[in-house]
Amino acid sequence: MYPLKNELRAAWEKVGVQYIEDYNNGSPLGLAEMVENWRDGKRQFARDAYDLSGVHILLSTLVESLIIEDLNGQKIATGVNLSDSSKFFAAEEVIVSAGVF
Repeated sequence: MYPLKNELRAAWEKVGVQYIEDYNNGSPLGLAEMVENWRDGKRQFARDAYDLSGVHILLSTLVESLIIEDLNGQKIATGVNLSDSSKFFAAEEVIVSAGVF
């Protein structure tokens, strides 16, 4: 626990920002604690913890829409339509991130 945790939480709540216990609950608007990976007392970055050799990251890319297909009765995102009219298909999964604040 960091020293100013409770004071910071109280300050945010004073200006109307509510604390949320689980920021993965589908409604992440508010103040929450972020989870980090630690190993041997040091922060472990995802690039070190996971094999990212097959991951393709598109930076500063405007996604117009997801490509959704019906696979065995399940709606699955298989790619994205980009704003420049190009398409990008995933081999396994699609992860869309708008970054963090």
